[in-house]
Amino acid sequence: MKTPALPVAVLILCIFPSGLLAQGSLTPPGAPAPMMKTLQQIEPRFPIFAIPTNISVPGSWYLTTNLTGTIGNGITIAADNVTLDLNGFALVGPGNSAIAAAPSRFNLCVRNGTIRGWTGNGVDSSARNTVFEDLRLFSNGGNGLEAHENSVIRNCTAVSNLFGIVAGEGASVSDCVAQHNTRIGISASLGSTLRGCAALQNDIGISASRVTIVDCSAYGNSSNGIVTSVSTISRCTAVQNGAAGIVAGDVSSVSECVIQGNAVEGLRANSACTIRDCTLANNGAVANTNLAAINLISYGNRVEGNTVVFNFNIRGIKAGDPRNYIIRNVANNNSQNYDLPAGTMAGVIVTTPGALNSATNCNANLSF
Repeated sequence: MKTPALPVAVLILCIFPSGLLAQGSLTPPGAPAPMMKTLQQIEPRFPIFAIPTNISVPGSWYLTTNLTGTIGNGITIAADNVTLDLNGFALVGPGNSAIAAAPSRFNLCVRNGTIRGWTGNGVDSSARNTVFEDLRLFSNGGNGLEAHENSVIRNCTAVSNLFGIVAGEGASVSDCVAQHNTRIGISASLGSTLRGCAALQNDIGISASRVTIVDCSAYGNSSNGIVTSVSTISRCTAVQNGAAGIVAGDVSSVSECVIQGNAVEGLRANSACTIRDCTLANNGAVANTNLAAINLISYGNRVEGNTVVFNFNIRGIKAGDPRNYIIRNVANNNSQNYDLPAGTMAGVIVTTPGALNSATNCNANLSF
């Protein structure tokens, strides 16, 4: 007698316990989570589509196109902690100023664009703790860029403005160019540092007080190249300016500079200045016995280790007062190599190779 076959369903239940065949909840899940980021998440900045615009909240703002102003200021920054990216575009006048910020504002940054044709200042900022970088400032009726204290100004070009760049106290100005400005190319105040800047074909190239100027050049300015007082000027070049190459007021240090081809005189210093290791040549276009490649107007100056040559029309080193210290200089082919009053504290002047070789005074000045 045959055993009857078990039903298929019974076999399945024997092999797979019922727990393994249990199904999950048939209740549908909630709505799916969003898969895309919002525009604010992708670009957490505020666009500027038109001017005039008033920025009244902190954050990052940017231009979307070139914008032209007609009256008033183009963009007024009325908040702290603002970054304005011109995004490579231009703010074009003839309104008052392209960008303005009040003295009560802090921590601003403006970058990357062109500002031209405004009747006032291109950038008129009285804010503190600011950064201005990669700006081109052209043909503004006022100053190209005017910044207040504690500003960082770098990689900016200012051409054909009233003043090119004006920096307040405690500023850092680096790698900037100022050209064809009506008055001063670059101006800076107390405690500022200028580094790697060029001032060309302005009225005065660089004018600053109580600052440090390093690796800068002043070329072809119609008046003086560099004008300072109570300052340090190092490794700078002043060439073919219409008056003096460098004018150093009281208590200044001028070192390792090249001063060449300036129309009136090379370097004029007042009192308590140190002038060392500079090269001065071909200064003084017109004969004048009152002018010099190094002209010491007052007393207390130290002049050491300079090379003064080919200033055919003017004196090499001239002192207006005997109370100056002049040692180890080399002077050649000037209208008169040394013009020093009696009693000047100067090393002996050696005029021949024999005298040089036999000289025992290491402070001797050379003249030939």
